[in-house]
Amino acid sequence: MNSPASRAASIRRRLLTLLIVPVSVALLVGTVGDYFSSIRPIRDAYDQGLADAALALALNIQVDAEQHIDAHVPNEALTLLRTDLADTIYFRIASPDHETLAGDPDLPEAPLAPFNPSHQTVTYRGAPIRLATYRDPTRAGVVTVTVGETLNKRTGVRSRLWSTALALDLVEMLALLACVWIAVRLALKPLQGLGDELAKRSATDLKPLPTQSVPLEVLPMVARLNALLKTLESSSQAERQFLESAAHQLRTPLAGMLAQLELLIEDEPDASRRDRLSLTRESAQRLSRTTHQLLALARSEHGAYAFGDLRPVDLAAIATEAIAADLSRSSAAGIDLGAELEPATVQGIEWLLGEAVRNLLDNALTYTPAGGLITVRTGHDGREPFLEILDSGSGICPSERALVPERFYRGQQSRGSGSGLGLAIVADVARRHEARLQIDDGPGGLGTRIRLQFPAQPDGKIPDR
Repeated sequence: MNSPASRAASIRRRLLTLLIVPVSVALLVGTVGDYFSSIRPIRDAYDQGLADAALALALNIQVDAEQHIDAHVPNEALTLLRTDLADTIYFRIASPDHETLAGDPDLPEAPLAPFNPSHQTVTYRGAPIRLATYRDPTRAGVVTVTVGETLNKRTGVRSRLWSTALALDLVEMLALLACVWIAVRLALKPLQGLGDELAKRSATDLKPLPTQSVPLEVLPMVARLNALLKTLESSSQAERQFLESAAHQLRTPLAGMLAQLELLIEDEPDASRRDRLSLTRESAQRLSRTTHQLLALARSEHGAYAFGDLRPVDLAAIATEAIAADLSRSSAAGIDLGAELEPATVQGIEWLLGEAVRNLLDNALTYTPAGGLITVRTGHDGREPFLEILDSGSGICPSERALVPERFYRGQQSRGSGSGLGLAIVADVARRHEARLQIDDGPGGLGTRIRLQFPAQPDGKIPDR
């Protein structure tokens, strides 16, 4: 099935068609015209040669006083007349009574014409020949001298002329088509540059397109596109402001509610009511976590790069910060949280990468039982930086590994009441950093290994901290 791109109209193809077709027709018509304009003088030259031969024979005709016609042709003249390597020459000298005086008796005559000699092409002895008939008025009457010649030389010249004309015009056509092709490519080069400028932009790069080298015919379209980009930029800015305000407005009351619940639990003497308050606190904590994940996912989706330009980020530094924040949780759960960190620099957005690491650690701590082991690793695989987390938890079934990065998907071995957004956020961060998200078995086939494999960096240097 043809792709939409292959079915789309091509300006280059249209221009080439509009130029090549008439040029080719014009060249073909020119070739035919050149052939016929060249073949006429050649035909006239050969006809003149025949006429000269007929005149030469007529000069040998003698008429005496008694009007006897002597049409004897000397052997030297006859040998010269009939000597031709390509064609056969015939001649006939006829009396006023049309009796053959010399030559080939059955050779026909060219009909009478306003010009003397007259010419005609006839078939003689099974082959086409060209005739030149000269009518010589004498005292004894009109003596007719006819010379005929086969058409081998004429045919050969026409063939060579036709092939030469075709070859020359073909060369001219190819040269002209090459010039047309180059001209079309040069004419469309600004459009190609405009397409390249758009292709190398990210989805969040809404800067206006440059108009300095844009052709006049395309300038209105580029102006409208720039106006659309400005509208999208304004809309994106308003959306970013809303998300930032929503994040602040939601986090503040949730943090206050959690603090009040902590105080109520500590001050509540009744055990049953304290248990109910503990359940309420857990629900509020889940609400806070889910709210934070939803806002992080929304910020990542809607113009993440607008929150800061890409800059060198050390994955080891981000991992260190995330591990420090979860040490108390891992200690309380009886989980050994360790690290094998080597410097690994990527071009990215620090807060997004930190969000990905925090979600990976949260999942690992959730699904790793007491006495388990979690290891955070950073480094290089060849020239490609990576960050991975290994745990000895329940693992992820191979059949579900392609599904768990989807939003709100929870695997069969899911524990607790998570929202199913953690790996969705990680997958989105990986996609925005052109990294590969790999989910495999942990060491020894136990647990899970989740790796973010980033593309090779241009310099591979570690930023100063």
